[in-house]
Amino acid sequence: MTKKTMKTVALGLTLALGIMTISEATPKKIIAASVEVPSAEEVQTVDDWNLDGGWIEAEDHTVTEDVKNIIQKAVDSLTVHVVGVSRRPIAYLGYQVVAGTNHCILVKSGPVIPNPIYSYELVYIYEALDGKCEITKTQSVDIADYASYADPADLAEITLNKNILTIKKGKKKTLKAKIKYCADKSPVFVWKSTNKKVATVNKNGVVKAKKKGSCTITCMIKGLPGTTRYCYVTVKK
Repeated sequence: MTKKTMKTVALGLTLALGIMTISEATPKKIIAASVEVPSAEEVQTVDDWNLDGGWIEAEDHTVTEDVKNIIQKAVDSLTVHVVGVSRRPIAYLGYQVVAGTNHCILVKSGPVIPNPIYSYELVYIYEALDGKCEITKTQSVDIADYASYADPADLAEITLNKNILTIKKGKKKTLKAKIKYCADKSPVFVWKSTNKKVATVNKNGVVKAKKKGSCTITCMIKGLPGTTRYCYVTVKK
């Protein structure tokens, strides 16, 4: 892969490394997995990712089509499939030319569930001279040390003060959203109710109970659907 090719901009990647299809010709083992927040001892700081040994930092850290293809080939080579975990590459950090090429990619990981807790890791992929690719190593990292490499839109997260809410008919309660890793310190939140007959929500996160039943209140940063969070509401008489 040439430097010119690596500069090709291709944002909006939604490839999930952890969710893969099964080839009928080559049966592959499937296991379930979850993402846990790594401890301080397990997290690699930016100082640990150095450029010794011939590593070259990418001039452009966006995930290009070439990088997507490298990741896909590495995933296809796996004999064990992990389900229930989404690993989305968000930055191409650098490469090392050996008898082939080693690549280092920053990945955002999280369980495929509502309101996931995300973690971040470096994925190392070896690309052989014949084009075959394999994942050689993964390492959990503190995203605060790597935030400058990624597009802020890929890092933006929000949390709600409540994920479950019980409220009596006619009453009001307020949901509060907090931002994390967001370039815009005063983002616009978009609030919605899945059933306005049961409960409504205004632009400030104020939930009003209408009638007995249940619904879901969602909140996202405007323009960033990937930040959506959910609160499950039950209205009682």
